[in-house]
Amino acid sequence: TQVMSLSLSSVSVVSVSPSQLTPTDTATVTVTLRDVGGNQMATGGKTVTLALSGAGTSSGTLSAVTDNNDGTYTATLTATTIGSTNSIIASVNGTPLTSAPSTFTVIGRSCQQDLTAGFNTDGVYTIDPDGAAGGTASFNVYCDQTSDGGGWMLASIPRNSTAVFAETAGLVDPTVAG
Repeated sequence: TQVMSLSLSSVSVVSVSPSQLTPTDTATVTVTLRDVGGNQMATGGKTVTLALSGAGTSSGTLSAVTDNNDGTYTATLTATTIGSTNSIIASVNGTPLTSAPSTFTVIGRSCQQDLTAGFNTDGVYTIDPDGAAGGTASFNVYCDQTSDGGGWMLASIPRNSTAVFAETAGLVDPTVAG
C-alpha cells in the first residue's frame, strides 16, 4: 500500500475553477484521484484535506471536503483578500500530493477596492468589475492610487493588442463645471 500511496500522490491533481476571483467570489476546488496508470479512480473513501500554501498574498477560506464517491473530492474556496497568486495543496490519507499545486489569484473589482486593500502604488492593475460569475472578463487598467486620495481608474482602448495609457496631465474631471 505504501507504493500505491506514493504513486497516487504523483498522478492525482488539484484544480481550481475559476482561478481568478474577486473578494466574496467562490470557486470549486476539485481533487481528482488517479491510479498508477493515470486512470481516474472509480470510488471514494479516502480522507482528503486541502490547505492554502505558498508565498502569495491572495487568501480565502476553504469549506469542508466532499467525497463524490467517484474518485473526485470537492470543496468551495471563498475569496477574501486581494493579493498575489497563491496555491492550494492537498493530502490524501495524510500523504501530500506531489503533483503541481493549483493556483488562484484574488483581484479587485475596481482601483478603489485595490487601494482599500493596501495597493497604493500607481500602475497597471487587473480588475474584474462584475466578479468571476459576471459575463465580462477581467482586464487591465491604469490605477492612479496617489492623486486626490487615489482609487482613480484610467482605461485605454488598445492599439495593436497592446494597452497604451495616456498621460494623466491635461485630463479633465467631468464632475467639475467649467
